[in-house]
Amino acid sequence: MIQSDLSKLQVFLETLPKHKTMKKWNERYIEDIKSMEGYEQAKKLSKKRSRHVNINKIADPGYNIKDFERFCNPNTIKEQCHSCCNYDNNECVYDSVLCNDWFAKNVKNWNDINRYHISFLKGETPGTPNHPGPWNIETEYILEPLFKILSNNILTMDSQPGLMVDNDYIQKPYIQIGGSAGRIHKILINLLCSDKNTFDNTIIKYVLHEMKKLDFTKYKNYQYDGKDYVSVFLGIDSPKYLINEYTDYVFSNRFFNRIANIIDNCNK
Repeated sequence: MIQSDLSKLQVFLETLPKHKTMKKWNERYIEDIKSMEGYEQAKKLSKKRSRHVNINKIADPGYNIKDFERFCNPNTIKEQCHSCCNYDNNECVYDSVLCNDWFAKNVKNWNDINRYHISFLKGETPGTPNHPGPWNIETEYILEPLFKILSNNILTMDSQPGLMVDNDYIQKPYIQIGGSAGRIHKILINLLCSDKNTFDNTIIKYVLHEMKKLDFTKYKNYQYDGKDYVSVFLGIDSPKYLINEYTDYVFSNRFFNRIANIIDNCNK
């Protein structure tokens, strides 16, 4: 019996060695950093790299979603406005959910979804049917590798850059990527099973959160092509000591660039 791409991926993930996995999904932060060896050096490096932020800052929106009201004239009569809009006394009332549906009406296949997410990251759409928008301003740190991943038709769905937040904890980089089961399998083999024992090759781990099957029902005109599309999470472990190489890695985009380059090479 021939195994499906999804079955092959499931077997691969179930047989991954422990040192290539992270046990907990919530390992997104390193707490109690003030008591850790290397804390002062890490703080200096985070400031030098502009990765030292305030918690309120990273939660700020990356763009003003109200700007999308410019697509509609609040005083326009119904016949002259978009079909995405609500009306109150014949005046247009901006509605982000309806507007997202309207902007996504031309998404019909997997390539369209990735192009649409690029538009979302460029601030050309208010959000997506799965994400009301806007994205948080911290995403600006990692836009370049996200664009590179999406341009290779691998979806970026959830991510965060490495930052030191209010001197209280370190936010570690992680990402959720999506694609056909066959492509995700190939990417993970190249990412997690390299023979070269370098820091960049060994630090990235598969997060044992869950492999999710992607659901496109909110894209109302999407046409299924018969493939299984899934998403997986990738992250890095927390260290016992904040050694220089680790903090250098966290406060840069090496995590995202490594993943983006592997995806790029797998696409050739």
